Amino acid sequence: MRGFILLGALSVVRGADLPATVGAAIREQGWNYNANQLSTEALPAAWNGVHATCIATGTKQSPIDIVTSTLTVSGTDPGNVTCVGCTNDLTGSLINDGRSIHFTPTSPIKPYLMGGALAATKTYVFDHAEFHYGSVSTQGSEHTIDAAKAPLEVQLVHYDSSLLTATLAAASTSADAIVVVSFLFEIDTVANANLAALVTGMPGAEGGATGAGTATETTGVVVNLAKIMGMENIEEYYYYAGGLSAPTCLENTKWIISPTKLKVSEAQLVAFRTLLDVDGNAVADNYRPVQALSSRSVMHREKPVTKKSTTHGEAATILGSTLLGIGTFGTVYNLLTQDGTAKALKSNPILDLIEDFDQKFLRGEEQQPAQQQFQGQQFQPQQFQQPQQFQQRY
Repeated sequence: MRGFILLGALSVVRGADLPATVGAAIREQGWNYNANQLSTEALPAAWNGVHATCIATGTKQSPIDIVTSTLTVSGTDPGNVTCVGCTNDLTGSLINDGRSIHFTPTSPIKPYLMGGALAATKTYVFDHAEFHYGSVSTQGSEHTIDAAKAPLEVQLVHYDSSLLTATLAAASTSADAIVVVSFLFEIDTVANANLAALVTGMPGAEGGATGAGTATETTGVVVNLAKIMGMENIEEYYYYAGGLSAPTCLENTKWIISPTKLKVSEAQLVAFRTLLDVDGNAVADNYRPVQALSSRSVMHREKPVTKKSTTHGEAATILGSTLLGIGTFGTVYNLLTQDGTAKALKSNPILDLIEDFDQKFLRGEEQQPAQQQFQGQQFQPQQFQQPQQFQQRY
């Protein structure tokens, strides 16, 4: 069984709403996302009047537009970001506070992030999943990719476990006190089964008196983060230094953005769009506009290339044994796994054969039958004597 982090009573920090909004709590007043919500509250351009740290001239504000043509690839591969415990079902509450919809786990045992572009000595505890979406399918996401908006963005908010609670992490000025893993969605004709529990558990209209706004919730909702993400290890991702995407907008957040889009149907989006605040206004269009990148770089951890000959070693052995004979091929294979001889064998035609098998045969690039591929090809006997020479030498 994979590990978890066991914690006691925790305060809940929202990536887009501070202080925390929990079930039946009154949300923070004074700001909103669009003019259709409370007109007495500040729109995003005026959030700095509510929280001074929400400043358009800030150097690390979020969200941003990710321009794929200007991404920076690190010279040192940071590796996968791993979510430990994400494959297990998680029970929690789905909350509508009139401004956003979020899932908050109620169990004290929580999954956590580690590795990749995150600090090597840190782990990040999952706090909540937050949903940003639009009134129409041409908008809704906070982040954009090459200026293209998505209809839905889910943000998985985590905090540095060494800071003990989410509330303390939210107030921290550390550049990576918070880590948010974000996925954008695209429309599909088929409903995403992994969102079913969330869609059916929508808590309806925000409660309370007009203008006050108390959160409503559906308890006992079960989700599986790995199924929602479609992965456990995040192999390819964009990452950058940013801030919380709503007040207080504190610049203490590392963003991990997946270039792999998840699926959602129009019918599922309609379920989100029917949610209302206390005054009967739609929660939809609950996203902050993109902010200036300033001098920041957006990094790209590219998906590592895994050779099919490594994944399908048995197939490679069968092919090699057929061509060379079991004994000779085994000798070559053993030599190739030794650092001392791999370099010496680099120019050996056998390596070209194996690599060609990897690139063409297993990847489907070569459609012709194997006998046609090798028809007329002449193999020199001395090529196959060379491994025996190395065997004697080493």
